[in-house]
Amino acid sequence: MYHNNDISNIILFVNIVPAKHYIVFNIVHQLVQLRIQQLLQYINRQRQLLPTLSVIDCHSENILINSTTRGTGGIIGWSNLSIIVDCSILNTQIESTLVVGGISGFQNNNSMIISCQSDHNSLNSADCVGGIIGNTNITLTQIKNTSSQNCNITSTGSVAGGILGISGTVTVDSCFVNYLSIISGTQSGGMIGITFNYAGSIIIQNVTVQNIIMQSLIGNSIGGIIGIVYLDTFINKAKIYNITICTNQFATGAGGVVGYSLSNMKIVNCVVNNLNINSTSGSGGIIGYSNITTIINCSVTNSYINSTSNIGGIIGYQIANTTVVDSQTLIQNASVRNVSLSSVSSYYCGGLIGYYNSSIHDLSINASTINSIAITSKAQQAGIIVGKSLLTLYSVTNSGSDGVNTINNVVQANCDNFIFTSNVKGC
Repeated sequence: MYHNNDISNIILFVNIVPAKHYIVFNIVHQLVQLRIQQLLQYINRQRQLLPTLSVIDCHSENILINSTTRGTGGIIGWSNLSIIVDCSILNTQIESTLVVGGISGFQNNNSMIISCQSDHNSLNSADCVGGIIGNTNITLTQIKNTSSQNCNITSTGSVAGGILGISGTVTVDSCFVNYLSIISGTQSGGMIGITFNYAGSIIIQNVTVQNIIMQSLIGNSIGGIIGIVYLDTFINKAKIYNITICTNQFATGAGGVVGYSLSNMKIVNCVVNNLNINSTSGSGGIIGYSNITTIINCSVTNSYINSTSNIGGIIGYQIANTTVVDSQTLIQNASVRNVSLSSVSSYYCGGLIGYYNSSIHDLSINASTINSIAITSKAQQAGIIVGKSLLTLYSVTNSGSDGVNTINNVVQANCDNFIFTSNVKGC
């Protein structure tokens, strides 16, 4: 017979957000003699429900998969309430018509991916591809200590991501993406292609994206972390290094962290270095197209951003949001250093923000620095801090090259015949 306080002697490896879902990872010494079946029955009675599928320490290598179904993965095609731990897929090619993931094609309802790897794989679909998961449903998914490396990820229609293609509510923690080629018709990200407009939010923290080439075949929304955001999103401690983003001539929204945001964003403690963007409209070192946004303690260095219009060292284009009142965009302790911003044929180019297209929401820029940048604009409205703003008054406080209102080593050109040459090559 067990007592309620026995549960305190169990080390729980994971806790899926409805608190009633648990998986047992270890048992302390005094419970070692208990039979596992009895223990699971006890926890089941206490917690009412266990996950329907647990996959632990499974590995797939040198496999070719051709599928015409929706939901194809190297370990799991489609499942509910899954916990996948210490699994890997290596040297595998997956071809499908719809929804492909390196580990799992489709995950529903409170699933978890922990310590899994996708390495040296080719993942291809007409729509929706993720290096780890192709598509997650509305309810919570958690992905932790997981990596996607040395892979070719291609979605000829739309949506591709280094970790997730399409995401509902998700937490991504301590994940790593390295040496990926991501090609998508539209909507691609180093971590997530698109977050859908469900209830809930997105949390991404302690992640690294590096050595990535992302290309858009058709159009919009490419970001170093997320392509396009429809859910409230919090990104903390993201490192983005050596990223190249190329879009076609009709694209909008390319950013070092997020391509296109249609929801509230908070981005803190993020570093973007060696970013190379060639796009059409709305390109920024942190966000291409932005909604109501807070950006704190973020930096963009050694980068080249080229676009026909709406270019900023932090935000390319700030969307005019008429549905959210009493709100503001805040940029605080941001740094733009050794960056080239080039708009050679159109308009709106700024060291921090290209175009602030709102006259009803506050803009506050505080304690931010701009050093050694070059702004090239052959059209109209280029500025060291903001290219164009519809606000009649906005706040810029303690911002400059050294925390005061001075800016050193800045070349601003809003006239013809200014030429800036960079050693960073485009696409």
